[in-house]
Amino acid sequence: MVNSQSPLLVLTGPTGPDWADLFTGSPKLLRSDAGCAMMIMMTRQQIESAVASGQPFELRMADGKEYLVPHRDYISLPPKASYVIVYDDQGHFTVLPLLTMTGLQSKVR
Repeated sequence: MVNSQSPLLVLTGPTGPDWADLFTGSPKLLRSDAGCAMMIMMTRQQIESAVASGQPFELRMADGKEYLVPHRDYISLPPKASYVIVYDDQGHFTVLPLLTMTGLQSKVR
């Protein structure tokens, strides 16, 4: 929702347990009591939820790049890590820091 007294965009969290309700747009911005804005990164739980759904999805990064995860075999979530690893069909992999993730979007099979 847009606050008319502030130029910042304030978004609410997920509305339910369905992973499709997760944030899928630009980075979340929240206004602190001090008037500062801060960006909220994607969480490991949001990505785990998307993987558990069994549906293909795409991870969006702050630099505008998008990474398709067509199946759970195309992503690794190391224990207690602040990154995920996404694989492509050629066997290449990309390490994606959670801090630079701006969203995820479901894809139709």
